[in-house]
Amino acid sequence: KTFELNDLSAALVTLSNISGPITVEAWDDSAGSGNEQPRVWIRAVKSSSSPRAFERTRTELTQDGDQIRAETIVDDTAPSGWPDLLRRDEAAKVEYTVRVPAACAVSAEDVNGSIAMSGLEKKTKAQSVNGAVLLKRLKGAMEASTTNGRISAENISGAAHFSAVNGSIDFDGAQLQTLDAHTVSGSIRAALTIDPSGQYTFKSTNGSCELIIPSASRCDIEMEGINGRAECTVPNTKVNAQRGPAFLRWSAKLNGGGAPIRFKTVNGSLRVLPSDESVSEAEPPVNGAPQPDRGDESRVMEILRAVERGEMSVDDALEKI
Repeated sequence: KTFELNDLSAALVTLSNISGPITVEAWDDSAGSGNEQPRVWIRAVKSSSSPRAFERTRTELTQDGDQIRAETIVDDTAPSGWPDLLRRDEAAKVEYTVRVPAACAVSAEDVNGSIAMSGLEKKTKAQSVNGAVLLKRLKGAMEASTTNGRISAENISGAAHFSAVNGSIDFDGAQLQTLDAHTVSGSIRAALTIDPSGQYTFKSTNGSCELIIPSASRCDIEMEGINGRAECTVPNTKVNAQRGPAFLRWSAKLNGGGAPIRFKTVNGSLRVLPSDESVSEAEPPVNGAPQPDRGDESRVMEILRAVERGEMSVDDALEKI
């Protein structure tokens, strides 16, 4: 179905799926259509091996002014009063393919399925429970989260908030002014250009962080953790480190300092690497952080178990050490 838009600045496309992938792309100029054409095209393909699931699953595509919504709905035909497990049935798979103007805001959520967005230039939001999130060539404010899956981004710019529970966060070619990346069980890898006026925050419960930046970057990096270590192979770096029985505090000033970069973790290490090809990989690391001292291991493990049970946040854990 195709929807015409009147005001791109007010346009918003909302997608809600139960099972199956969602793909959103900006109109492609190379195809001769013009990426700012004022229309939204949505295709929904339904499939299932279960006739009952197929019949009970339907899609609704609606428009209210410049607000467009695509939603997967499962009709509940079981008698009221039945237990929830008997009332629920498997939903059919629905695959959404969407074309929008680059200046259109998009919000997508999925229960069992991946979400992919590319070429958008306004506000974007992607939220999956069981599925990966892939972002390419996005600009502006973006938010991505997944419970079980990976977040991957390429060539993004603007402001980003990424959150994963069981999965990693990985992005390349990023030029972000603000970044907040948080994982519970998963690593973070960030290859980005540092904005002198930017702010960058990384958090993990069980996961390391690898930061790849140009060697000329001016920034102040701080790490706080319980179990972990830190190293930096970027030249012109001044390091300060403190190690206690159950904590590590590490900081580095690159090229005189500049934009703040913060990494907080319970179990995880930090590596800061130069992205410049001219920097030799054989150069010795600038560490200043000894290996963990496990003299108070029982207390540390008690804190870690509290974090894993959800009884304590990473910030609270660090305060208790």
